[in-house]
Formats: sequence, structure tokens, C-alpha cells
Amino acid sequence: MRNRGCTGPLDGIPGTDTWAAVQRLAAAHGCTGPIDGVMGPNSWRGFSRFINRDQWGRPTPKGLRTPR
Repeated sequence: MRNRGCTGPLDGIPGTDTWAAVQRLAAAHGCTGPIDGVMGPNSWRGFSRFINRDQWGRPTPKGLRTPR
């Protein structure tokens, strides 16, 4: 969190830094609606796009692999 610019306490309670980061993330991925903390249909669509674009640095799984 610190290397991403968070300067507030890391206490698990969303504060001003958290909401600013959420707004930046949403805007960067095409969110045009209100950011009100409620996961509505548009929020879920945007979240799905974010996850499916491999934003976590890992390849998107294409299916299950069997162990060798």
C-alpha cells in the first residue's frame, strides 16, 4: 500500500486515500457513473472487465489443468 501512495493508517477502514484510489481506478477503467460504494449492475460489469483484462499480472485461466 505504501508503494502505491497510501499515506494514511492501514487499519482496514476505508478513508480518504481509499476512496480517492477507488475513484482513480474506476475512472481509469471507464466508470462514468457515481461511485457510491454500492455494487450495482454497472459496477459488476466494470469489475468483471478489470479482472478479465489480467490486471493482476497473472495469465487469465483458460480452464482447469490436471495435476501431473
